[in-house]
Amino acid sequence: MTSAVSLQATAHKFLAEKYKGISTESFTSLVNDGLQRSGVEIDVKNKRQNIQAYLNLVNFETIFVDTLNNLLIDKWSATSETWRIWVNNYSLTDFKPTAVTAVGVIPKPELIPIHGTYKRTDLYGEVAFAKLDTYGNLINIERQTVFSDDISAINSILSGIASAYDRQIGDKIYSLLTENPIAFDETPIFDSAHKNQVATSNDFMTDLGSALALMYGQTIDINAAEKEEVRIQPKYVIVPPEKALSAAKVVGEYNKAVTEQQLLVVIVESRLTGFDGWFLACDNPFASISLFTLRGALVPQIFTSAVFNLDGLQVKHRLDYDVRATDYRGLVRVN
Repeated sequence: MTSAVSLQATAHKFLAEKYKGISTESFTSLVNDGLQRSGVEIDVKNKRQNIQAYLNLVNFETIFVDTLNNLLIDKWSATSETWRIWVNNYSLTDFKPTAVTAVGVIPKPELIPIHGTYKRTDLYGEVAFAKLDTYGNLINIERQTVFSDDISAINSILSGIASAYDRQIGDKIYSLLTENPIAFDETPIFDSAHKNQVATSNDFMTDLGSALALMYGQTIDINAAEKEEVRIQPKYVIVPPEKALSAAKVVGEYNKAVTEQQLLVVIVESRLTGFDGWFLACDNPFASISLFTLRGALVPQIFTSAVFNLDGLQVKHRLDYDVRATDYRGLVRVN
């Protein structure tokens, strides 16, 4: 007679291969094989009773949820929100407000003479406070969906979960750009005091030149008499769809004349539709907008919230995260 561990392993492998489209074997074959290996009689006329008998043999709830979480990683990787290209990711260890200096410089080292003393320095830059919140919902997965040989429903559910979080994070990130909230020293992210605001000339090439000059010129104050260059590298030109062709033309010409390190990338973002302007964002690690997650868990997770039964399973999905402006020097707004 087969052990419970062996049945668990078989079910785990079956689900993984089934939902990834590797195997076309039916659920009926999994159930019947498990019953036979366990010495349980199969009722050929009562599929529902066979499933119940099989559920008494294995912890199908755990196997099913583990499989969904593994598949959700793939679905999350396949989503296409543009914020992923230019936003930084940071890990927090708990839900307490945490001070973060994401963009900072340490003063250039001083010459130390023989028997000289070392001078203490600090990391200089803006301080942002990040605090994780939990986002999630419940969802019912019916028995017919769980034990169906048509895997499209499960894939649709997982794709929908991944997309929901991806869209929500994107909404929060791009609202920071368009709404321009107070962020540092009681000053909006984009402000003349931050040297990251360009009044448009309605000529994309001229405006890009102005934006590049501002970003390349960003500094951090060390003291009243000393500044350090941040050495930010402009990278992404983020535009609404209606400015996509203008951006592509100008950036295409610009990229013909610069080094590979200095190449610009055009990002067309539908959330900016109707926004009278566009943005220049820097390359990592100096990105000025950051996503914070609990212990680096970037992918939503699925948990059980009720006992598995013949009617199906209720699960909850959640992600702990925060979105913050962590600096202003890596962004320029043109409008």
